[in-house]
Amino acid sequence: SANSGLPSWTQLIKELEEELPLENEENDNLRIAQYYYNTWGKHRYFQKINEIFNRYSNARPNSIHQEILKIQPSHLITTNYDTLLEDIMNKSIRKYEVIKKNEDIPYIKTKHYLIKMHGDLKEQNIVLKEDDYLDYNDNYFMIATLIKTLVMNHTLLFIGYSLNDSTFNSIF
Repeated sequence: SANSGLPSWTQLIKELEEELPLENEENDNLRIAQYYYNTWGKHRYFQKINEIFNRYSNARPNSIHQEILKIQPSHLITTNYDTLLEDIMNKSIRKYEVIKKNEDIPYIKTKHYLIKMHGDLKEQNIVLKEDDYLDYNDNYFMIATLIKTLVMNHTLLFIGYSLNDSTFNSIF
Protein backbone atom coordinates (compact mmCIF):
# COMPACT_ATOMS: atom_id res chain seq x y z
CA SER A 1 0.00 0.00 0.00
CA ALA A 2 2.94 2.34 0.55
CA ASN A 3 3.68 1.96 -3.18
CA SER A 4 0.19 3.31 -3.82
CA GLY A 5 1.00 6.41 -1.80
CA LEU A 6 -0.56 5.40 1.51
CA PRO A 7 1.44 6.16 4.65
CA SER A 8 3.76 3.50 6.01
CA TRP A 9 3.40 2.34 9.59
CA THR A 10 6.23 4.65 10.65
CA GLN A 11 4.67 7.63 8.83
CA LEU A 12 1.33 6.95 10.52
CA ILE A 13 2.98 6.86 13.94
CA LYS A 14 4.90 10.09 13.22
CA GLU A 15 1.61 11.87 12.56
CA LEU A 16 0.22 10.64 15.90
CA GLU A 17 3.44 11.67 17.62
CA GLU A 18 3.08 15.28 16.42
CA GLU A 19 0.08 15.75 18.72
CA LEU A 20 1.72 14.31 21.81
CA PRO A 21 3.57 16.19 24.53
CA LEU A 22 6.56 13.83 24.51
CA GLU A 23 9.48 15.12 26.56
CA ASN A 24 12.10 12.73 25.21
CA GLU A 25 12.57 10.84 21.96
CA GLU A 26 10.35 7.78 22.02
CA ASN A 27 11.39 5.17 19.46
CA ASP A 28 8.80 2.50 20.17
CA ASN A 29 5.99 2.92 17.64
CA LEU A 30 3.63 0.72 19.64
CA ARG A 31 4.09 2.86 22.74
CA ILE A 32 3.60 6.10 20.81
CA ALA A 33 0.28 4.82 19.43
CA GLN A 34 -0.70 3.61 22.91
CA TYR A 35 0.22 6.96 24.45
CA TYR A 36 -1.89 8.76 21.85
CA TYR A 37 -4.85 6.48 22.63
CA ASN A 38 -4.39 6.92 26.40
CA THR A 39 -3.97 10.70 26.08
CA TRP A 40 -6.79 11.52 23.67
CA GLY A 41 -9.18 8.55 24.00
CA LYS A 42 -10.66 6.04 21.59
CA HIS A 43 -12.85 8.47 19.65
CA ARG A 44 -10.07 10.94 18.83
CA TYR A 45 -7.61 8.10 18.17
CA PHE A 46 -9.81 6.65 15.42
CA GLN A 47 -10.80 10.10 14.22
CA LYS A 48 -7.11 10.96 13.71
CA ILE A 49 -6.29 7.70 11.94
CA ASN A 50 -9.31 8.07 9.64
CA GLU A 51 -8.33 11.68 8.96
CA ILE A 52 -4.83 10.56 7.95
CA PHE A 53 -6.08 7.84 5.61
CA ASN A 54 -8.82 10.07 4.15
CA ARG A 55 -6.07 12.34 2.80
CA TYR A 56 -5.06 9.42 0.60
CA SER A 57 -8.50 8.59 -0.77
CA ASN A 58 -7.11 8.78 -4.31
CA ALA A 59 -4.76 5.81 -3.68
CA ARG A 60 -5.30 2.98 -6.14
CA PRO A 61 -3.93 -0.55 -6.41
CA ASN A 62 -0.45 -0.60 -7.95
CA SER A 63 1.67 -3.00 -10.01
CA ILE A 64 2.43 -5.15 -6.96
CA HIS A 65 -1.29 -5.69 -6.43
CA GLN A 66 -1.59 -6.57 -10.14
CA GLU A 67 1.18 -9.17 -9.82
CA ILE A 68 -0.50 -10.73 -6.79
CA LEU A 69 -3.69 -10.93 -8.83
CA LYS A 70 -1.82 -12.80 -11.59
CA ILE A 71 -0.62 -15.41 -9.12
CA GLN A 72 -4.23 -16.08 -8.05
CA PRO A 73 -3.41 -17.22 -4.52
CA SER A 74 -5.91 -19.35 -2.67
CA HIS A 75 -5.70 -17.10 0.36
CA LEU A 76 -4.16 -13.78 1.26
CA ILE A 77 -3.03 -12.44 4.61
CA THR A 78 -2.37 -8.75 5.02
CA THR A 79 -1.55 -6.40 7.88
CA ASN A 80 -2.86 -3.40 5.92
CA TYR A 81 -6.00 -1.59 7.09
CA ASP A 82 -6.94 -0.18 3.68
CA THR A 83 -9.04 -1.82 0.94
CA LEU A 84 -6.56 -1.74 -1.97
CA LEU A 85 -5.88 -5.46 -1.95
CA GLU A 86 -9.52 -6.48 -1.74
CA ASP A 87 -10.43 -3.93 -4.42
CA ILE A 88 -8.04 -5.50 -6.93
CA MET A 89 -8.67 -9.11 -5.92
CA ASN A 90 -12.42 -8.85 -6.34
CA LYS A 91 -12.07 -7.57 -9.90
CA SER A 92 -10.92 -11.04 -10.91
CA ILE A 93 -13.01 -14.09 -11.69
CA ARG A 94 -11.93 -15.64 -8.40
CA LYS A 95 -13.77 -13.90 -5.57
CA TYR A 96 -12.35 -13.54 -2.09
CA GLU A 97 -14.21 -13.32 1.19
CA VAL A 98 -12.71 -10.64 3.41
CA ILE A 99 -12.09 -11.59 7.03
CA LYS A 100 -11.78 -8.45 9.17
CA LYS A 101 -12.78 -9.87 12.54
CA ASN A 102 -13.30 -13.21 14.28
CA GLU A 103 -17.03 -13.08 13.66
CA ASP A 104 -16.51 -13.20 9.88
CA ILE A 105 -14.95 -16.67 9.89
CA PRO A 106 -18.07 -18.84 10.38
CA TYR A 107 -19.73 -17.10 7.43
CA ILE A 108 -17.06 -17.78 4.81
CA LYS A 109 -18.85 -19.05 1.70
CA THR A 110 -15.95 -19.39 -0.73
CA LYS A 111 -12.73 -21.38 -0.78
CA HIS A 112 -10.70 -18.17 -1.13
CA TYR A 113 -10.31 -15.46 1.43
CA LEU A 114 -8.33 -12.40 2.38
CA ILE A 115 -7.47 -12.17 6.05
CA LYS A 116 -6.91 -8.66 7.37
CA MET A 117 -4.98 -9.84 10.42
CA HIS A 118 -4.47 -6.31 11.76
CA GLY A 119 -8.10 -5.35 11.29
CA ASP A 120 -9.81 -2.83 9.09
CA LEU A 121 -10.25 0.95 9.25
CA LYS A 122 -14.00 0.77 8.64
CA GLU A 123 -14.44 -1.76 11.46
CA GLN A 124 -12.30 0.35 13.81
CA ASN A 125 -10.56 -2.78 15.00
CA ILE A 126 -7.04 -2.02 13.86
CA VAL A 127 -3.94 -3.42 15.51
CA LEU A 128 -1.59 -0.47 15.99
CA LYS A 129 -0.98 0.28 19.65
CA GLU A 130 0.85 -1.71 22.30
CA ASP A 131 -2.29 -3.14 23.95
CA ASP A 132 -3.50 -4.37 20.54
CA TYR A 133 -0.35 -6.43 20.11
CA LEU A 134 -0.30 -7.68 23.70
CA ASP A 135 -3.97 -8.72 23.56
CA TYR A 136 -3.89 -10.04 19.98
CA ASN A 137 -4.43 -13.73 20.78
CA ASP A 138 -7.35 -12.89 23.07
CA ASN A 139 -9.00 -10.44 20.67
CA TYR A 140 -8.27 -12.32 17.42
CA PHE A 141 -8.16 -15.94 18.57
CA MET A 142 -10.08 -17.33 15.60
CA ILE A 143 -8.08 -15.32 13.06
CA ALA A 144 -4.83 -16.45 14.69
CA THR A 145 -6.01 -20.07 14.56
CA LEU A 146 -7.00 -19.75 10.91
CA ILE A 147 -3.60 -18.29 10.06
CA LYS A 148 -1.91 -21.17 11.92
CA THR A 149 -3.78 -23.70 9.77
CA LEU A 150 -2.74 -21.85 6.61
CA VAL A 151 0.90 -21.76 7.75
CA MET A 152 0.81 -25.51 8.40
CA ASN A 153 -0.95 -26.49 5.19
CA HIS A 154 0.08 -24.01 2.50
CA THR A 155 3.11 -22.42 0.91
CA LEU A 156 3.54 -18.79 1.93
CA LEU A 157 4.87 -15.95 -0.16
CA PHE A 158 5.82 -12.78 1.71
CA ILE A 159 5.64 -9.52 -0.23
CA GLY A 160 6.57 -6.17 1.29
CA TYR A 161 6.26 -7.56 4.77
CA SER A 162 8.45 -7.13 7.79
CA LEU A 163 9.27 -10.41 9.42
CA ASN A 164 9.68 -8.41 12.64
CA ASP A 165 5.89 -8.20 13.10
CA SER A 166 5.31 -9.62 16.57
CA THR A 167 1.74 -10.84 15.97
CA PHE A 168 2.68 -12.86 12.93
CA ASN A 169 5.82 -14.18 14.58
CA SER A 170 3.87 -15.37 17.62
CA ILE A 171 1.42 -17.16 15.30
CA PHE A 172 4.16 -18.52 13.05
